Amino acid sequence: MALVAAGLAGDRFDRDHPRAAHLAYVLDAATGTAVWATTDQNPDPWSASYATQAVKDWRLPLPYGQAPERVGAATAVKLAAPELTVLAQREEGGQSVTRVRVRSLRQAYQLNLHADRAVTGGSMRAAGETLALPESGEGKGAWKFEVQFFVPPADGVEFELRTAGKPRLAVSDITLGLDGVPGLRPRPEGTEVASSTGGLPGDSVTVVGRIAGP
Repeated sequence: MALVAAGLAGDRFDRDHPRAAHLAYVLDAATGTAVWATTDQNPDPWSASYATQAVKDWRLPLPYGQAPERVGAATAVKLAAPELTVLAQREEGGQSVTRVRVRSLRQAYQLNLHADRAVTGGSMRAAGETLALPESGEGKGAWKFEVQFFVPPADGVEFELRTAGKPRLAVSDITLGLDGVPGLRPRPEGTEVASSTGGLPGDSVTVVGRIAGP
């Protein structure tokens, strides 16, 4: 309780009592544009110096349908975008059945598949194992469904999705660490990486690949 009171009273953060600071780099490979992003409503000065503008309209898919609170222009780095390959698509019982393979070309630790429609069933196959996908509810924002796969195999993951109508699909991958991103200044003493709580991780690089579908 004393630590909270001291921070609120004078923002006296130091090495022993660091302040959580969230900053991430997001690259839209389809347009070749990138932004610095923070999910903090009131970011610390270091994060705020990169993410300078409040977000009014965010369209790229991020974990759990999350949208950043603030963004700022960033230099676009040439990074390999994750692959999204549509293997087959058919109509069955009044539903669309879409089979795709997604793959990270930069050995990302997290690979995400997003759809703009709720999924009523399907399967996921990786490393010789097949698992059924549960029916999904309506997610937040434009992307109603997502599945996150951690430590994906090099040859990717195959999905079969059942949806009402043909879906738009997107793929993204995430790596931890901001080393090598142009313009990055060292994190100041007295700050630490903010917990992602399942959303967009702090000090991470996300690359969003091409969007497929109608």
